[in-house]
Amino acid sequence: MPDFDRARRNIAVFADELARMPMTLWQARALTLRTRTTAIVAPRQSGKSRSLAVAAAYWAFRKPRQHVLIVSAGEDAARRLLSEVRRLVTGSPYLEGSVTDEGAALVALSNGSVIRSVPASERQIRGWTVDLLLVDEAALVSDDLLLGAAIPTTAARPDARVVLASSATVASGAFFDHVRRAEAGSQNIALHRWALTDCKWISPSVIEAARESMTETRFAAEYEGVFASGADSLFTRASLDAATRDYLPDRLAEMRGPARVLAGVDWGVSHDHSAVAAIGRLAGTRTFAVRCTYRWPSGHPLHDVYGSIAASPAHFDTIAMETNGVGAPCAQELTRLLRQRPAPEGGGPARRLRLVDVQDWEFGKLRKQIERDQLRREIQPGPSPFVTRKVSIHTTAELKATGYTALRLAIDRGRLLLPASAEDLRRELLLLRVDLQASGTERIEASVGHDDLADALMLATVPHRDKRGRWQTVLGQLIAGEDEPVSAERLPVWQSVSGPETTSPGQTGPPPESPRLKHLRERVGTAIDPRED
Repeated sequence: MPDFDRARRNIAVFADELARMPMTLWQARALTLRTRTTAIVAPRQSGKSRSLAVAAAYWAFRKPRQHVLIVSAGEDAARRLLSEVRRLVTGSPYLEGSVTDEGAALVALSNGSVIRSVPASERQIRGWTVDLLLVDEAALVSDDLLLGAAIPTTAARPDARVVLASSATVASGAFFDHVRRAEAGSQNIALHRWALTDCKWISPSVIEAARESMTETRFAAEYEGVFASGADSLFTRASLDAATRDYLPDRLAEMRGPARVLAGVDWGVSHDHSAVAAIGRLAGTRTFAVRCTYRWPSGHPLHDVYGSIAASPAHFDTIAMETNGVGAPCAQELTRLLRQRPAPEGGGPARRLRLVDVQDWEFGKLRKQIERDQLRREIQPGPSPFVTRKVSIHTTAELKATGYTALRLAIDRGRLLLPASAEDLRRELLLLRVDLQASGTERIEASVGHDDLADALMLATVPHRDKRGRWQTVLGQLIAGEDEPVSAERLPVWQSVSGPETTSPGQTGPPPESPRLKHLRERVGTAIDPRED
């Protein structure tokens, strides 16, 4: 029979005897929480999230009426962490009887303690008063949110504790500042660095494979806890924080039309990952947002990758596919599958890449064409037939510079928003560096390594040369014009990147038929070719 009093005093005993989730000595030492704030710099796969789940359950168990708040960088991460807590307490024969509520966002114990898990959103954090605040991937939580909303939840509790845990990113931001203050000898912040060599469950072969496939900077940050210098960073922490919004992106298998997206596909073979990213437009604006990102496990069968993309209900206005290495045959197969899709979903032969000047469109030079499109939709309710542009791209240093520059400008101007839940994407963007080569050209480190999501998003800008040989991107053409302040809704309404079609949250079919149908038929007849470009 476990010693419950001893388990209340020692997190290692609690984890071993009650939770049946033993902790290493260095994990338990980091979570004794003797100071008000604890900063943990942990490499990937070191058990950080699992340890935070144990800490949350332990704090709720040790004393009655404790309020524990877990803040994660995104919605999925918050759900996973709470699921880990729920699995811990319900899977223990000594704790399962104390659970009184397993709500969607909380676990309540019979001693009055409550554990909540929320994404990094001011709306979901403000208003709580907590005894223990656990911030997972703290380096990816914006400074305003961390310092202005999350940490103040502990202000009214003199014995409250704060745990900031994260892998390293760039040498800036509130999490990095906490680490530096602890290194300088602050009595209020305890710093713990978890070493990769201590993680006996990570085999040397896995570490070496990661070292070979990642850039030196990325490997040092992800696996060795070394913060990267921001001097040569492509994206600043401040610009990414300013562009991050608390909205729910779509999953690849659920990203429906008729609103059309720009998409990019980056292929991975053995140690690399295949990834896809899609950019949509917020309805009624000329502001764009990342609508979907997905990365397959390393070594995932490529036929399943392009098959999953082709099977998605998404309406791809343009899809740019990498052709380097094994990318060429994969792009050919994806092109073939996309052509076989039904006409309302973009099926048909490839069409030329043709740019539309959005300013001209907005100011009426193409108003007649827009009116015809509107009439066509009234006569034939539902998504207008179209053909997906399929663009094969061989990535070069020049092309990557063009695509990433377009991304940087769009993000800096607030014209491309990022979802808070896209933790891996934002981490990759933070760690991108620009190196000046001996030849005088600039090289972006995302050209190799595990920057797959960033590369896929870069490809989604569709970089290419125009007829005069000048580099430009489709996204850059679409965002031309004055800036407009926009805040994405939690469940945004999407609009086609270069058209009026919209997709509302939960929309699964075509819009209802208009009562003006008879009048419009008399006005224009049925002579409109539904495939007219």
